[in-house]
Amino acid sequence: MTEHTRSDYRETLALRPWDYCECAICKEINIEVIIFRGNNRNRRRGFHNTWQLYEQLHGHIQKLPPPLDAKPSDVEQIPLL
Repeated sequence: MTEHTRSDYRETLALRPWDYCECAICKEINIEVIIFRGNNRNRRRGFHNTWQLYEQLHGHIQKLPPPLDAKPSDVEQIPLL
């Protein structure tokens, strides 16, 4: 393991991102989302990454202006999930 990798690990462990994430996986298993390896870890990370993407897209979609050709009556807030 390189010193750069060790430094990255130390930084991640110090920042404790699992404490601030709102996804169900981070809330349930905390640090284990980062440290365990194998299929279960990959599935959990996949769910976590999908949740993070959803949250980011949801924030951007809510900020989008209505289409230029939309009439005021056509403009509605489209709920996401």
